[in-house]
Amino acid sequence: MALPQHNPPMTLDEAVAELRRDPLHSVHARVDGLEVELRVVAADERPGAAEDALGGAGPWVGESTEEILRVMQEFRRDDGREPPPVIYLLDTNTLVYALNRQGGVRERVNDAALRNRLATSSIVVAELLYGAGRSSRPEENRKWFSGDRAIPDRSFHVRDRRAFARLMTDLAARGKTPPRVDLMIAATALELGATLVTHDDDLLSAPIPALTVVDWFTPQK
Repeated sequence: MALPQHNPPMTLDEAVAELRRDPLHSVHARVDGLEVELRVVAADERPGAAEDALGGAGPWVGESTEEILRVMQEFRRDDGREPPPVIYLLDTNTLVYALNRQGGVRERVNDAALRNRLATSSIVVAELLYGAGRSSRPEENRKWFSGDRAIPDRSFHVRDRRAFARLMTDLAARGKTPPRVDLMIAATALELGATLVTHDDDLLSAPIPALTVVDWFTPQK
């Protein structure tokens, strides 16, 4: 079996740009001869004020490292404090409602994208691609999951798998058995530190400790 290939380390500027493009995956950078790993963390994982300043003083669009440091220094000097953006992980049904303009979900998604971060799971994308393939316009519908239209999707990491196993064990002990795919998506949101956006009764009616679940679907009157 071939060993996985590692991409060469980036410069710090390149790493910041890559994290802005894809905040769900870590990157490697070379700083003063050292190879370091950088990743975006949820608000409750952040260890100190410098990280809060970096997140709150953005967004960053092409600034150099020196410019970012200058803004952070001004932010600290002014004692600025803004709440970090919320990460919303969109479930399958939420994205279907958004694409079909149902229940006011697309408006909620567009509004959230202006002030926060949107993400989804690779499991959700797999479900949507399956649905697109069975639709009357498969090629057109697949375009929503590629290029600039695509919402960043998080792969099902080792930590997500472990969280899924813990959730399954805990819920089974309480006599609750939500569909496994739903729990895999919930585990992804939990490990990402994200708020799960869903219209799924199984997830809305079975509270999962430490996971915030919301529903953006508004029934038509």
